[in-house]
Order: sequence, then C-alpha cells, then structure tokens
Amino acid sequence: MRLQTIHHLLLAVAIVALLAACGKKSGPSKDFLDKYETVFRTAFNEDQMTEALCVYAGPFPLDRRDSDDCRLCEALRAAGLLSEDIITESDRTLSRYALTPQGKDVYRDDVNRDAYELAKKRWDHFKSSENPPDALDYARPRLCFGKERYHSIVETLPPVQLGSGRAISTKLVSEVQDVNSKIWDPQMAPLGLRVPPRPEPGKPVLYPPRVVTFVYEPTFNFAWIDESLRYGAWINEK
Repeated sequence: MRLQTIHHLLLAVAIVALLAACGKKSGPSKDFLDKYETVFRTAFNEDQMTEALCVYAGPFPLDRRDSDDCRLCEALRAAGLLSEDIITESDRTLSRYALTPQGKDVYRDDVNRDAYELAKKRWDHFKSSENPPDALDYARPRLCFGKERYHSIVETLPPVQLGSGRAISTKLVSEVQDVNSKIWDPQMAPLGLRVPPRPEPGKPVLYPPRVVTFVYEPTFNFAWIDESLRYGAWINEK
C-alpha cells in the first residue's frame, strides 16, 4: 500500500473519530454544573419572564367592536373562561365578553413582579434610559396557568467556539411553578398552550427534556438562549 494511501486512510479515520466525539452526548459533569448551571438557570428564567403559560387579554368585561379588540376572546370563550353576550348598539351588534367563574380563577391584572424586578435590576446596572421602569407597565391583564422555570440539565453536547464565546447545547428540563390544574382540562385545548404531563401526587410538574442552546460569553460570565442554533447530534431537533 502506497504511503499516500495510508495517510489518506489515517486522515479519514481521524475525521470519523472527531465527528463521533462532536456528536457524543452525555450527562453534565459536576465540573460542568459548577461552571455553567447558575448562569444557565439565570438565562433560562429571564427568558421566561413574559409568562409563557399566560394568555394576555382583557380587562373584562370587554366589548369587541372589531377583530383587533380581542384576538383571543373566541379561544377563551371556547375554553369556558369567558362568556359572550350579543349587544345591540345603534345600527350594529357587538360581542361583550366577561369572565366566567372558571376565568376569574386564573385571571390576573397585578404586576408581574419577576419581570419588573428584572427590568429594574437591568436599569440599575446599565441606566439605559432616563427613567427607571414603571411597575404599571408590567401589570397587563392576563389569564395564567403557572410559570415555567429552570429545573435541571440532563444532557449536553461538547461546546462549539463562537468568536470569543461558545455555544453549548443542552437538553433541559423545566418546571411549572404555581400551576393551576385547569391546564390539564381538555377544554383548554383552544388556547394552544404547551401543556406539561400531569405528575404523580406530590411530584413537581416537569416538561420533558428539550434542546436549549445557550451562547456563553466567558468575559462577563453571561449567557443567553439562541433558539435557532443547533449542532452535532441534535442538529435537526426542535
């Protein structure tokens, strides 16, 4: 066998081994968790401050004079959270929506304290505007079934260098806190919420692991989520 052929074979074997290593997935080591878990927990929880398990609508009662007045009212009515009355007003009719007893149980119009405190913390640090955030800006009317927060990382892929930072793909389990059991009612299906499996009594409400790719900037020990970024063994996973 010619020397050039042997070199080519060795190179091919090295490439296969490298690709296999890059695609290998593993549970997080203690060193990984010590280094990244706190910053990844912060990044994930900050990403969830908009309360993904809430439907933003209201205040109620609400007169819907055109489709833009309440785009989600029909879904909320179908879910049994709103009632609808047809009101005659001069030469036209309109829908008047009000909260049902079931709707009142999940309706909130108080300040989203988590989001407000995060905005205030950022303003204190960066002074990005002349005035600090106003708490009332975080008091949007909404119907909420819980809040999603970081629980654990169960698998990781080797990091990929991105300039001065690196991408680190994880399979992350999140937990629903302050959960309202109505989330599992089949009648809530029109709302299109991402519903977690119902746990056994006394167990936390956990979503199945899903791919979450963090971009980590070591200079500032800061991370954020890039939903569009996939690589390695999970390149085609959502």
